[in-house]
Amino acid sequence: MTEPARSRLEKLETAAQSITWHVTSARWQVAREVAAVEYLMATLGSDRFLPPIGGWSVDYSVVAAVLDGALARGGPVHSLELGSGAGTPWFASVAKLTGGQHVAVEHNPVFVARTMALLEHYELLDFCTVVEAELTPGADGAEWYALAPITSRVSDGSVDVLVIDGPPASVGPQARRPALALLERLLADDALVVLDDVVRAEEQQTLAAWEQEYGDRLRVLPILDRAALFRLRSAAPSEGPQSGDEPDPTEEA
Repeated sequence: MTEPARSRLEKLETAAQSITWHVTSARWQVAREVAAVEYLMATLGSDRFLPPIGGWSVDYSVVAAVLDGALARGGPVHSLELGSGAGTPWFASVAKLTGGQHVAVEHNPVFVARTMALLEHYELLDFCTVVEAELTPGADGAEWYALAPITSRVSDGSVDVLVIDGPPASVGPQARRPALALLERLLADDALVVLDDVVRAEEQQTLAAWEQEYGDRLRVLPILDRAALFRLRSAAPSEGPQSGDEPDPTEEA
């Protein structure tokens, strides 16, 4: 076999392997989403046709993982979503099931109106608040949600589930990286956190940076593939010496 022929054959074999991988991956994704939908329908018990999700919205498997984590946590589960849309009624339904509340943060007034219309249509306004928070430049010049509208609706330590699906990538590089640093004080201990769109390089970089920054406090759960699911433990209180335990400098050794 000549060298050009061998090269063409190797390219064909590589292409065939790539096609096989993508077909297998697509079949797995379809099977996973079907299983997630079945779980959601059986557990949420909703008789309404909630809006279809997927694509650049969160997947059914993300909502299913949040629902499973919420039920395992027990009691009313309060959730916070960065970025609103078709997934918001699903998270509001999870809050309704557990007796909790869902808060969705959105910077675009048009999307705020659309999300509110969805919630009204599905009779979920009693279980979800949509907060309009404009994107404002931070100290590093990068834009992120204005914090005041969020913290005025969400109290410290109250968020059991945080879904990070915003700001959009168009805002700038690693637009979602500030989320944990800015919202950590709002999170309950061992809160469940979802970072969507980890198929993108910037979200992968964001997750890697968080793993390095938070160390053992951040525990990734290998359940999803298009999104990262993890738990974040609260920081341990300082174990420095108490004032009453400090040695008396006048006391002889």
